[in-house]
Formats: sequence, structure tokens, C-alpha cells
Amino acid sequence: MKTNFRALIVLAALLGSALACNLPSDSVQIFPTQEGTPANSTLPAQPPFTPAATQPAATLAATQPPNATPPPTVTAVLPQPSEPPDTPTPSQTPAGPTSTPPPTITSGPTATLTRSPVPSATFTATRSLTPSQTPTRTLTPVPGTRTATNTPPPTVTPVKTQPATATPVNTLAPSATSAASGRQVSVASYFSIPPVLDGIWDEWHERSTEYPARSLVYGGNEWVGADDLEASYRVAWDANYLYLAMKVKDDVYAQNASGSELYLGDSLELLLDTNLQGDLADRALSADDFQLGFSGGLGDVNGVKEAYLWFPRDRAGSQGGVTIAAVRQGGVTRIEAAIPWSVFGVTPAAGQRYGFAISASDNDDTGRNVQQSMVSSTPGRVLVDPTTWGELQLK
Repeated sequence: MKTNFRALIVLAALLGSALACNLPSDSVQIFPTQEGTPANSTLPAQPPFTPAATQPAATLAATQPPNATPPPTVTAVLPQPSEPPDTPTPSQTPAGPTSTPPPTITSGPTATLTRSPVPSATFTATRSLTPSQTPTRTLTPVPGTRTATNTPPPTVTPVKTQPATATPVNTLAPSATSAASGRQVSVASYFSIPPVLDGIWDEWHERSTEYPARSLVYGGNEWVGADDLEASYRVAWDANYLYLAMKVKDDVYAQNASGSELYLGDSLELLLDTNLQGDLADRALSADDFQLGFSGGLGDVNGVKEAYLWFPRDRAGSQGGVTIAAVRQGGVTRIEAAIPWSVFGVTPAAGQRYGFAISASDNDDTGRNVQQSMVSSTPGRVLVDPTTWGELQLK
């Protein structure tokens, strides 16, 4: 009996030792808690993580130093040393032995820092058309009595449907030279009936003379021949207006400039010295010398027309009283203009003579404003030297 009792005690002790070996210790934590590092971990304490509330995850990734050392991985101590558990990562919670790992969560595309090059400054030299000389002479009035006439401006007629054919070159009048001034002469015919401003020259043929404007006076490196730029013109007058009809042969119409920059595109220019006899030999501009430009249309000949006065400087600006019409067909642009004599401050009369030059500027680049070349009615034309201009006679 005692023997059996002792055997039972030994058996109970053995069972208690076995149970004690299989139970986990209270001090062992299988998974790290949210409070921080497990109590029994031997790893050094890590600094607390402070979330950047106002900084996107993509920016944090972009600003992380490339050689930064990642924090050590905390591995939980498990009672089975032969089968260590999976190491948890910051982006997922360890799952059970048979669970499928959750998909990797992507916080967003990594931001790419791009440095935009600083544009280099471009310096553009602008050529001024207006001269720098200050007028020093007194304006000499043109003989004759001035009369104020309240005449309505010429009527602009819509473009006609008939084709505008170019006048053959051999019909242009030969250049004439004035015996008094030695200058090339153009004659302006008197029109008792004003021309209809429509860009068609049907009223001009029997009543005026056509003159060439082919002398290349600017842009020799840009001009490539007659198809690039060539012109001819007619002039007429009455008591109220000076009339111009200009035909320009130009393979590309490019006019996107206006105002004082009107010459940086396809345009016309009239030079008029209203006191020719008073300053015939004067090689400087004065208050009686005028430089007036015309645009056949902003963008194209159907666009806004404009006239701008560059000189005299004290009267510079757009000239709303000038009436302009234009048509373009087959690489030829025809422009008709009626300029009030009041722009020049004179009263016209038959037999009067004026310093005169008519020119056409060309731009073939529709993407920028530039004066590439110019042809003129007068060879050797120089803007600031009126002695290089021709002569206009009112007939």
C-alpha cells in the first residue's frame, strides 16, 4: 500500500514537471505591442516616430537621404527555436502560419524633383525709323489760300468678284527727271470724280500713269527676286485727298504688327516733303517732312487696316482719317488709299511740287514681326535725307 502511494506521488511530481516545461513564461510576449519594444527585447531603444502631418508620403520618400540606415527589425522571441515566426514589416501585421500575406500597399508615386533651367535673357536691338534730329527750321507755308471743306471720306466698296490681273511690266512709264531739282518725277493726275476704293484699278487705267517701285533700298541679304518683292504705283489728287494705288508682288503676306511697329510686316510707306522749294538742298528732316505708313490688313487683307504717322514726331500716331482698301489674288496685293490733305497741313493746287517717295516693306515670316526688305520708287532713298527722295508734281 505504501509502495503504491509513493508511486502515485512520484507520478504526480513527474506530471507537474512536464506541465511546467510546456507552459509559456508570463514574461515572454509573442508579438510586439503598440506600446513600443517588447519587455524582454535586448535591442536598443529606437527614437519615437513623428509623422509628418503636413508632408505627403511622396515628399518624405524624395527627401530621405540616400545612405540613411534603416532601423533594426524587431523579432519576437518565440518558444519554438526551431521554427522562427515571420518578421513583421512596417506596412503589414504578421498573419498566422496558414494565412496569405496581404498585398503590398503603395502610398503613391514617388515624386521626381525636376529642375527647370532658367531662361537666358535675350537682348533685341530695335531699329528706330524716326530720326534723332531736332527740327531747327521754320515751316514755310505753301502758297495758296486754305479752305476748310467738310467733304465725307471716300466710299469703300466691297471686293469685286472679277479677277485682278497684273499689268504687264512694259506698260510702266519710264523714269523722268525734273529739270529744276534733278530728281525722279512722278505725276499725280487730277480726279474730278474720286476713285472707288475697292482694291481694283478700273478707275485708274485711263486717268493716271503707272510707275515702278523696284529699287531695293533695304534688306539685300533677304530679298531673293521679283517674286519675293516688287511693286508699282499710281498717284492722283483732288481738293480733299491725295490718292495712292499700290500693287505689290509678294509670295507671302505677313502682317501681324500695328501702331508704331507697323513697318515690321507687309506694309507701304509714303515720304512727302511739303516745302520742296524752300529746302531743296537740305539733307536733314524738318517739320515739313512726313513719313506715313499703311497696312493692307492685320493678319490678312480682310483684317483691320491702319495708317500710322511716324514723322513729324510731335504729330506721331494713328491716322483715323485715312481710308484704305485692299485685295490679294495670285501673290499680288493691291492697296488703294485716300489721304486727307489736312494730314500734311497744305492746300493742293495744280502745278505744286513735293518731295516724294513711295516704298513697300516685306516680311515673309508669319511667326514674327520683322522688316526683311524694302523696295522704293527712288533709287538710293534714305529716310533721314530728303535730297535722296523723288518729286511729285500735281497735274
